[in-house]
Amino acid sequence: MERWVGKIVVVTGASAGIGAAIVKDLVSNGMNVVGVARRVERVQELESSLSGAKGKLYPLKGDITKEEDVEKIFDWIHQKLGTLHVLVNNAGLARNVPMTGGADNAAMRLIFETNVFGLFMCTNAALNLMKKTGKWVYFLIFGPLKPLKWKEESDHTTSVEKLRLGAKCIAGHNVVHFTGGCMYGASKHAVRVMTEGLRRELAEENSQIRVTSVSPGFVRTEILEACGRKDLEELLATAPILDAKEIARAVTYALSVPTNVQFLVRSYGTVGGENRRGDRSQFWDRSCDSQGFGFQWNECGGRGQKSGESAAVIPSIPRLFELESSLSGAKGKLYPLKGDVTKEEDVKKIFDYVRQEFGVVHVLVNNAGLSRRVPMTGGADNAAMRLIFETNVFGLFMCTNAAMDLMKETGVNDGHIIHINSIAGHKIIPLTGGCIYGASKHAVTVMTDGLRRELAEANSKIRVTSVSPGLVRTELLEASGRKDLQEFIAKGAPILDDKDISRSVIYALSVPPNVQIHDIMVKPVGERL
Repeated sequence: MERWVGKIVVVTGASAGIGAAIVKDLVSNGMNVVGVARRVERVQELESSLSGAKGKLYPLKGDITKEEDVEKIFDWIHQKLGTLHVLVNNAGLARNVPMTGGADNAAMRLIFETNVFGLFMCTNAALNLMKKTGKWVYFLIFGPLKPLKWKEESDHTTSVEKLRLGAKCIAGHNVVHFTGGCMYGASKHAVRVMTEGLRRELAEENSQIRVTSVSPGFVRTEILEACGRKDLEELLATAPILDAKEIARAVTYALSVPTNVQFLVRSYGTVGGENRRGDRSQFWDRSCDSQGFGFQWNECGGRGQKSGESAAVIPSIPRLFELESSLSGAKGKLYPLKGDVTKEEDVKKIFDYVRQEFGVVHVLVNNAGLSRRVPMTGGADNAAMRLIFETNVFGLFMCTNAAMDLMKETGVNDGHIIHINSIAGHKIIPLTGGCIYGASKHAVTVMTDGLRRELAEANSKIRVTSVSPGLVRTELLEASGRKDLQEFIAKGAPILDDKDISRSVIYALSVPPNVQIHDIMVKPVGERL
């Protein structure tokens, strides 16, 4: 650690638990640490206890969920300290947020605003400062050791996933087996994808920055009390558990490896039912765009073998009226409905309309989604990052919860929830600026499995299906601004038609009542993504 003496490091969430332990370790090793926390008085107390250490602690008040606070934090560092060498994204929180209705939308948002948005904004701000001051960063990823080209002045950014939900069950790598815990896990899966996306983007720039993701199991911190998980507190009374100091040592070790090594650590732990299904449904509530496979699905639903009714929800209504006219002779009926799934008040109005007009909902297809090019390596658009998650994750969560509430209210125990996911929700697609979209879809994968598990625990016959397409010919690509993908397709890359996806939805609905289709992955023949 000698080469780090006197270097500048930022640690978020520095007031307690893992953050405080990391601060102590780094200051003791001679680093100058900016400890960021909302409860800055606790960091100030920590500063007093470290008065004789080799390094120095600078307590700094800030809330990383607020863009203006993040800007002030890194402006202060630039003005007072001149530069930055290491960023430790430690701030995080957990809340009990079930997928099966009655959930607190504000708690769901706060999890992502802290664990994902805050991490993204701090990482971007740190990289902007390092580029401005001519410094390079080390980012480390947990796993095997990889050689890295040596550079005289290397810095380092470490991304720490904070809550541990079970020995040997890491929430960013596995689906957590606790009702109400999947939204935390979804946020940490998003962090894992963002970490790997950042590493790849830096490699494309031939950067010497290293990236590490530290993923602990159960850790003795205050976060469990704050999340209100009494079941976990009782489990921890007898379960193997880590001390925060162990995680701090992992961070210090990641910094201490030779400059030609990138340390990739996957996890850090202690030693030591089938789902029920329901029948096909009669009323289909549909969150969708007015084009793409949302459009085609309504055609299939209207013209399929089973008669039924479908409410299609879009932010712009004229195209759905056109679709309604084209389906005038179909067995079922389409009800166009204007709504924005990113707005809580719109989601409430949508399901109030369904309740008043039909009295019940049997099927929900969460198709609304968008993509934008959002690089991790500085200069990114925070608003675009937020919009991706607000649409692909928050909208899906709110619609699912509202549908589940209505199903429970009307005694529907054999409905069907279908999430239109993506292959980007199952692997990391090597496209610069694409990892935020992939992170949102990995979150959807976790939420889908979490919902299925929660329903199984409740002995519900409601079925849950994820449909994950590869490249599809829709307007989504044009709207995303991905010229590289548009050129890739123009050169003859294999691509799916939106009807291929709508047929998958109809198939999932059409199987016998004793069958649940968990996941459908649809790719064009010859796809190489």
